[in-house]
Amino acid sequence: EKKEEAMHYAQQASAFAPNDVDAHNMLAMLHINNNRPDLAAQEYKTSLLLKPKNMRIQRALALQLAKTASIDEAIVELSLAAQQFPLDEEIKLVL
Repeated sequence: EKKEEAMHYAQQASAFAPNDVDAHNMLAMLHINNNRPDLAAQEYKTSLLLKPKNMRIQRALALQLAKTASIDEAIVELSLAAQQFPLDEEIKLVL
């Protein structure tokens, strides 16, 4: 019930402020908690459009894409994230 309520409020925040990166990132994290990497990736893509140079969002997107069937896209995003975070063990493991 609390997860559903959190999702509801995050969706409202995103609808109310569609250009708010934090609202999209919150939705992405809730989707991750609900085991929906596909929906999390969509939210991170939106966040990346709003903040194209944000490597933390790029990393988060890459890791979620790696959990979906979007392997080619994940490799591109992971490679970019690996350049920014060369010591990140999770990225190395997924690559």
